[in-house]
Amino acid sequence: MTDIPIPARILAGDFAGWLREAMAARRLSTRALAARSGIDHSTISRLTHGEREPSLATAVAILKVLGTEPMRFGAGDTTLSVETR
Repeated sequence: MTDIPIPARILAGDFAGWLREAMAARRLSTRALAARSGIDHSTISRLTHGEREPSLATAVAILKVLGTEPMRFGAGDTTLSVETR
């Protein structure tokens, strides 16, 4: 099992805003994130624009790549335990 940090912004329903900020902080394009996460770049684009919400599997794949650094963990953040292979 691995604990993955879940930023409070995601828990508050702002996945799109958090994703845009996390990608910008890491200077990652949708294609770069797609390559690292295994998620299609068009899906990531829709997520960043708030056109859809991620499935749990998609959110976990993105969180594994982006984590929380260099962004800081804030009050109200929590973790999700996931099984790793």
